Amino acid sequence: MEQDGYCYDPGDDPKHKPGSGPEPDFRQEGAELVGKCPNGLSEATVLRLLNNGIPYPEDWDEADGPPARLYNVYEGIPYVARRNAPGSYYYHGHPLGYRQVTPPIRKELEARARAEGYEREFKNWCKRHKVK
Repeated sequence: MEQDGYCYDPGDDPKHKPGSGPEPDFRQEGAELVGKCPNGLSEATVLRLLNNGIPYPEDWDEADGPPARLYNVYEGIPYVARRNAPGSYYYHGHPLGYRQVTPPIRKELEARARAEGYEREFKNWCKRHKVK
């Protein structure tokens, strides 16, 4: 069976549900800091972000199946989506924060933010949420 693209599936875990406000943020849930997407992010936007995402690892090849992670930026905010299971085309995503990304991915995310007119927002987010 050939797959046309990636699919969004937040799963049943409540930590993967969107936040309660219009801005992405992070919430402390027990010992874990959990990224929350804005509550107004449409499914069409999510699918576009997934299907135009930057695959990780960078040496990923389509013959290997779907990449483990996909990165993208929306309105200056970097996002990461992770496969729900090995080999799955279903992903759940959240704002990127408190993590290090590889220099090529960071550079591409910044270039995408700049192209959309959100370079300042991207840099502010990365500084505030320690994306390196």
